[in-house]
Amino acid sequence: MNSKQSPTTLIWQNPARRGSHVYRLIQHHLDSSELIRFRVAVAYVSWGGLSLIADSLEKFLRKGKSLETIYGIENGVTTPDALLYSVYLQRQFANYKIAKSYRWNYIDSEFHPKYFEFEYPDHAVCVVGSGNLTGGGLAANHELATAIVSPIGSPLRRHLREWWSHYLSEGKTITPKMIRAMNATGRFGTERSQFKSHEKINSLRLRLPRAKKPLFQHILDDVGSSSTRHDVLADGDALTEKPSRLYLEILQNETGGGHQIQLPVATLGTFFGVGTGQSKKVHFVFPTTSENVDVQLTHFENNTHRVRLRPLKDVPRPAIVVFERTQNSDHYDCRIVPPSRYASTLRQRCREQTRQDSRRWGFVD
Repeated sequence: MNSKQSPTTLIWQNPARRGSHVYRLIQHHLDSSELIRFRVAVAYVSWGGLSLIADSLEKFLRKGKSLETIYGIENGVTTPDALLYSVYLQRQFANYKIAKSYRWNYIDSEFHPKYFEFEYPDHAVCVVGSGNLTGGGLAANHELATAIVSPIGSPLRRHLREWWSHYLSEGKTITPKMIRAMNATGRFGTERSQFKSHEKINSLRLRLPRAKKPLFQHILDDVGSSSTRHDVLADGDALTEKPSRLYLEILQNETGGGHQIQLPVATLGTFFGVGTGQSKKVHFVFPTTSENVDVQLTHFENNTHRVRLRPLKDVPRPAIVVFERTQNSDHYDCRIVPPSRYASTLRQRCREQTRQDSRRWGFVD
């Protein structure tokens, strides 16, 4: 895996051989102090694939190195989670200069390259093959690729730049608005496995370098700016892996006769699935009080959204409300954490704050 390898190298990914996994090759290049730029153009991308290289990719960007990506969309495989990760990285790193999506709008033809380019001061290593930027393409599938060393100034290098520039000029910048509009078409993939074959009953258990977390958890675990994290989560309405539970502290100073609470905008996007400027009717069920409440949630561009919940009127505050997702995407079961468990739950589950001295909250997968 030397960056100055032979002019052409065959890369055979056999999922049963851990050392052959392509994500390890990508990590090797990203970890090199000599690498200047990383370029990717693939048909399909998922957070499942990106999560395998996320740590190395973010470390690479922290060094001030350049990242450029072009991802195929509206193909039923690329996920909104992967595109939202691009938004997250763009907001963190100014050196993520190009994050484009490429739409090829024909029913009998598809944008289908698998191209990874690692640029060094005097040469580039270009990996062209069968694998996409997905968990399968980087580890779980049998894949075949060729790594080609392209010297700076060579005819091959000039031709590759021409190829890259063509698709770059026709790509569209990845934004939350674009993700939201594309999600409405129903042409996204999902991060959750959807095996339907009755012939394949065994699951290949790969030993990968880190536990695959949902994207929202990876973002929350970041030690960087909380405002950046929360801004991206506020735009997370299209995520296919949403939290199963929301823990929300309610305080004494929330108005509304004792039955009003405030929802941080990060919870509106990532947990309730309400995008900026959108509204959604949800149904809250309080089993212990046998009360149900219908609420219209609207995602304004301020920090919080006020919600009236009558069953909370007589709850001594401060307290913690737990909202749990049900099989019906618009229905949530609600309960109050017992006072005896308030302090421990606040410490263990409510680690986020929109601003200092405001209510605390947190997600659970």
